[in-house]
Amino acid sequence: MGLQLWLGNSGSGKSHNLYKRIIEEAENNPSLTYLIIVPEQFTLTTQKDILRLHPKHGILNIDILSFKRLAHRIFEEVGFKNVRGVMIDDMGKNLI
Repeated sequence: MGLQLWLGNSGSGKSHNLYKRIIEEAENNPSLTYLIIVPEQFTLTTQKDILRLHPKHGILNIDILSFKRLAHRIFEEVGFKNVRGVMIDDMGKNLI
């Protein structure tokens, strides 16, 4: 699938339609995992929206991740965290 841009005014239903399409795809392909990447402050809201829209009100193969959680997941999969130790957090960045 190529890059698709969903453009429109605020409140025009872009997110709603996109979530419904992801739910439909996830139901048709239960062996695949779908990732929704959102800013940190929208993870809980997006999870609630997906659960509310899902016909079974439960999601097993859709993960809602922030950019930070996506990075942690990638580091865990490639084993980077074990090699480099603990990643620096926001407090450490401020101290430096």
